[in-house]
Amino acid sequence: MNPYSPPNADGPAPLGNIDLARAVADGTTSMVANLPAFLGGSLIAVGIYYASICTCIGWIAALPFLMWGIYRFALDAVDGKASLQSMLSGTQDFGSVFVRMWGFLMLMVLVYAPSLLLVFAYVFPKAFRGEAIDPVEQMLVTTIPTTLWAMLTARFTVVVFTLVDRDLGVADGISASWELTRGQGLKLAALQLLMVVISLPAQALSVGMQQINGQLANDPSKIFVNLGIQLSLLAVVYAFSFLSGMLSLCTFAAAYRQLAGPSTAPGAREA
Repeated sequence: MNPYSPPNADGPAPLGNIDLARAVADGTTSMVANLPAFLGGSLIAVGIYYASICTCIGWIAALPFLMWGIYRFALDAVDGKASLQSMLSGTQDFGSVFVRMWGFLMLMVLVYAPSLLLVFAYVFPKAFRGEAIDPVEQMLVTTIPTTLWAMLTARFTVVVFTLVDRDLGVADGISASWELTRGQGLKLAALQLLMVVISLPAQALSVGMQQINGQLANDPSKIFVNLGIQLSLLAVVYAFSFLSGMLSLCTFAAAYRQLAGPSTAPGAREA
């Protein structure tokens, strides 16, 4: 076996077991190979979403099919067949996609409610009293508990992939994902932790932006310097967040493929 071969050279990983190194390698390869298409699709998705917000209630219809398209794209990227059409796949059966994606979102709200309530309990009293929230303290207080809770509930990360890949309803998707991830909870938790660590530079830059803004806000002579710094940091934060988010999607899609194998949904396209 050639130790310098690309990740896929030795054939697919055994089904039902996550190889963490391989999942990250396959996710990274998929992200790099499909970066232009993902960037173009993301710009279209953002445009559609913000246009829907202008209608006040349009986002309720737009969000489910945009989510479906993003997860479909991640799976297709890992399968080597991603395209802009993948991003728009949620429109093919809009009614069913609408129900399933909103059902999934409600499930995630319930799953993450404890960590969200903890963050709310920290932020709301300070905001209500008009107290300044230290950005470093806020990052630590919000990131640590949400990360720990995400690791504890890591098996739920597979649910949305079963909905999209196997064309299942929410209840069946939960059942299927629970079966697929049996004995794999620690590995999924490790992936969650790794993705949070990768996203930390963007969070640190956001904290830096807030601190710089606070230091320069009282000096009108530096308003243009402040604006330039803020815009530059904002561009870096968005770029890094986009890349880390895409890497996370593709990595979890690769891990899902190791568990589930090729798509079994009716009418699934051949690679």
